[in-house]
This record gives sequence, structure tokens and C-alpha cells, in this order.
Amino acid sequence: MKKGHVSGMNAENARVLALLVATFLDQDHIPSYQVVADHFGWHMSNAQWHFKRLCDLGYIERAGVRRWRFCRDWDARPVSMMGAVA
Repeated sequence: MKKGHVSGMNAENARVLALLVATFLDQDHIPSYQVVADHFGWHMSNAQWHFKRLCDLGYIERAGVRRWRFCRDWDARPVSMMGAVA
């Protein structure tokens, strides 16, 4: 799948993205895998998979070791950010 293509976004990916955005707006950084895993009650490998998926979809990108950032050309229109994160 090419970067930026959103057809593969599912409801879980959208909830993870909403949590990343909410945390960024509140704390000025994207949360760690562990924070995401704890929030959703997952194992950390599940959170890692969602980060990789959001990267493949073009929403986030690596910003160094253990660091992520939102893609500069990300357009939030395809995903609704309204409603509860969990």
C-alpha cells in the first residue's frame, strides 16, 4: 500500500490515531508504545503494530530512536477526531 492511502484505516487504527493526537495536543509529544498499550489494555507488540500501520498509512513517521512525529503533509480530513478516544 502506498503512503498516504487511507483505505486500510480501521476503527482501532482510528482510535489509536485519536489518542496520539489528543496526547500531542495535551502534552506536546506522541505517547510511547507502552502508554498506548496500557491505555487500550494491550500487549506492547499490539501498540507497535498500530504505530507501524499508521506509519504505512502516512499519518506518522519516525523521528529518531523511540520517537515518532506526525507527517508534515498529513491531512486529517479522512478520519473523524470527534468523540471518545477509548
